[in-house]
Amino acid sequence: MQKVAGTYYRVDINMAGASHYEIGRQYALQIKNNVPGYETRIDSFLQFMIGLMQDAQRHVVPPISPVIAFADLNARAHDLYPNIPQEYQQEIQGMQSVFSYATDRIGDGRLSPNKLLVFELFGDIGRVNSCSASAAFGEGTVSGKTILGRSLEWKAGTNKYISAIHSVLILHNGSKSLVSFNALGGLAAISAFSSNKVFGAALDSEIYEEYPSTKGKRSYMMDLRYALETATSLQDVANYLTGKDYAFNFNIFLADENSAAVFEDNTTEPFSGLRTATSALKLDIPDWDHPTAIATVNCFMLPGSADNCDLWDGNMPRWESFISRYEDELAQGKINIDVMKRITAYPGPKSDGKAVDGAIFRYDEEPALQTIIVDMDSMETWVFFQPEGTPLTQPNYLQVFSGNPF
Repeated sequence: MQKVAGTYYRVDINMAGASHYEIGRQYALQIKNNVPGYETRIDSFLQFMIGLMQDAQRHVVPPISPVIAFADLNARAHDLYPNIPQEYQQEIQGMQSVFSYATDRIGDGRLSPNKLLVFELFGDIGRVNSCSASAAFGEGTVSGKTILGRSLEWKAGTNKYISAIHSVLILHNGSKSLVSFNALGGLAAISAFSSNKVFGAALDSEIYEEYPSTKGKRSYMMDLRYALETATSLQDVANYLTGKDYAFNFNIFLADENSAAVFEDNTTEPFSGLRTATSALKLDIPDWDHPTAIATVNCFMLPGSADNCDLWDGNMPRWESFISRYEDELAQGKINIDVMKRITAYPGPKSDGKAVDGAIFRYDEEPALQTIIVDMDSMETWVFFQPEGTPLTQPNYLQVFSGNPF
């Protein structure tokens, strides 16, 4: 494990070198011994996010009482845990043997096994986030291969806890090798790509209902990791996720060398489907007329899914920005890495970084925490890691990989 450019931690793990339990234990030891204040950061992150969730519940009409607490999130995480792939359970257990503080008191600056589990599964059990992504492929790119951009957006207050522990985790495991972009210690796939050149990233698609039951449900972020480790195409990932029982609605942005698509999973209808660049959309959604590109915001667009695009006032302005950005860029030529950086860095027509005004790169109340650009042919990868403090108004991309990292 090493910190690169004072910005992110690069972690390389030889998955054949030990058991999954021992890999988890050694990873946790490396963090504990080399990253001062790590436990405090994760504990504070949990405290901050729970506070946001509680505040949201108090301001609905009528207010929700009692509001969600750590004990509720812990119970939800334990509901999902038995359905996580066994080897990932063992990795978590190994980490828990190191982060083993005996009590679960939020705000004490320590990590108990339960706090660690809640952190690992946070995207599946509680949400106060948004994201976006897009890609060009085929005739739309200079190489004819896929080039993508993806932004992970979290509440601005998380910067002080997460921005010092950005990580690029490389799991060296033969045909199952994986690069995962996360916070240090995170094992699930939030944004990741495999040695088989398949990329996947998770996005919320909120319908603003009360937290659904997690009894008997699965973790879609852990399932995404498993699918990426075993898939040879984006369709393989979509096939694996289809028909499984998840608690939350979500979109998964997918790409391989030849194409890109969005897997939409609407658990409340229920409905799931793979949206491609040429898919028919709901009648009230502005048409997407770029057959060699695709984009996603935080809502469902396939007919038959929940109508949630107007539930958040940032969805349609951002969608329209993606339409206009690709229209302008493709009119001038084909997409390359630099053009994708420019599209993903678009601060909106008012240059104010506000989602409601159409910003693709946000620096408002939910700024981009990580913005990832990948050429799926060469695996050249550039990432913007949001630093601590006031969110930057434009991404300063770092080249993380110049080619194949495996």
